[in-house]
Parts: sequence; C-alpha cells; structure tokens
Amino acid sequence: MAHYWPSPPPHKVFGHMAEKYGPSFRLKLGVNEVVIVSDPKIAKESKVSEILGYNYAMFGLGPYGPYWREIRKIVTIEFFSARRIQMFTHTREFEVKSVIKEIYNYWVKNQSCTNLNGAVKMEMKDWFDNLIMNTMVKMLFGVQYTADLLPYLRWLDIGGHEKAMKETAKEMESIVEDWLAEHRRKRELRGNKCGDEKDFMDVMLSICEDKDLPAEEECPFGSGRRMCPGVSLGLQVVQYVLAVLLRGLDMKGPSSEPIDMSENFGLINRKASPLEVHLAPRLNSNLYK
Repeated sequence: MAHYWPSPPPHKVFGHMAEKYGPSFRLKLGVNEVVIVSDPKIAKESKVSEILGYNYAMFGLGPYGPYWREIRKIVTIEFFSARRIQMFTHTREFEVKSVIKEIYNYWVKNQSCTNLNGAVKMEMKDWFDNLIMNTMVKMLFGVQYTADLLPYLRWLDIGGHEKAMKETAKEMESIVEDWLAEHRRKRELRGNKCGDEKDFMDVMLSICEDKDLPAEEECPFGSGRRMCPGVSLGLQVVQYVLAVLLRGLDMKGPSSEPIDMSENFGLINRKASPLEVHLAPRLNSNLYK
C-alpha cells in the first residue's frame, strides 16, 4: 500500500516552523532549495496567483479591496442567495441520481464476481470528486463535466514551474473561452431576456459586460471576510448526497478498522488514502432507473 505523506502533513509542519523561524524561510529539499512563505503580504507575489489567477483578477485568489468586494457581492447575491440555490435544486438532484444509477449498474455487473455476500468493492474518493465537479460545472457553465476534462490540473497538488503554469492557464482559457462564446451566442438568440438566465456565466455576463470593475490576487484564505461564500450551498449538497447514499445503499468499510482520515495537501486538503467501501443496493431495482 502506497504511503502518501508523513503525519502531520507538510503544511502543518511548515506552520509550526513559521511560528519558530518567521513568515519566510529557506529549506533544502534534497538538491533543491525552496522558500516557505506563510505571510499573506509576501504570498500575494506568488506566480500561481498572477498566472493562473488572470493577473490577480480571479475571485478566489483576489486581494481584499474594491474589486474583491464588488465580485464577492455579485457572487453572494446572484449565485449563493437562497433563491438562486433553490433554482439549482433540480441540477443537484439530477447529478446525484445519475451517479447513484451508475453505482447500481456497477453493482449489477460485478456483484456475481465477488465473494462479499452480494456487495461489491468501490473506491468512493474519486466518485465524490467527480460528483461535486459535475454539479458545480453544470451550475456555473451549463455544460456537462467529464472526469478527464482537466487532468493537467493535478500538478497543482504540489506546485509547478512557471512554464507549466502558463501552459495550464492557456488550456484553461481555451476551454472557458469556448463556453463563454456559446453563452454569448445563446444570449443573442434569445434577446438577453433576464428571465432566461440558466447558469452563473449568464448572470455574470448580464452584470459585468458594461461594468467597470477595478482590478487588484493576494493568496486565498478561509475565514473572516475571506470565508467561502458558498458554505450554504456546500452544506446542502453534502447533506443531500449523504441522505441519498444512505437511503439507497448499504455501505460498510472493508474491515473493522477505523477509516484512515489522514490528509493530503494542495490547493485543498483531501483524504490521502483511497476511500474503499463495500456496497449493495437496498431498494427495489426499478428505483435506480
């Protein structure tokens, strides 16, 4: 079994070192010398924020200021308001039901080949990742996400060189520009009627095309004024997914041992090891179709 990272993970080790040695210090990792930065004023100079954040314009990486406040207000009101979240209920339900159906079909094909008393073994970590990405991309851009759409972003778990970041940013821009062009074409066909907006890109086009927004991309943080505005949406998605899973599937761990919840590190902290479960349907087969 692969060993991912020691415990505690590097970001926590570096945090303790920053308390001892200060907000920035150098380390020698093998033959490579690296600089560890824990201060936001220094971190805002990061090439990641500049290159992948469209020169500090991306909301999640933007600095606190007039631009950031305006974009956060738009995002909070137009995308994460209770009304807008309610409008996307059907999207969340459709995506969850679709993947539950996929699990059932996987069980039908494989349950006779196992000796798990009618259950099958399935790795759920990637399943959850794909479900969340499917749902968010559909809500944001109105298109269907595929699991391998952005495989080149995996290098961001650790970091990369400036050349690799520029190549990634170019590929990201190409994908989003296609989506943007399609949204503009549809808006022209329907006459830009406000009631016809179907996803967040439509909303942002309506608001921002004639709006002069000041530009300023400090590093992302998760508390206070920079707390994620999508908390309410996230809670609804998590609770709904868990409710559907528990209602439709019997799930058990592969052993009686506690699940390993040690964390990986990257732009977000993820479970380091696979999440394997033994599962079987618990409802009538016609409810999975």
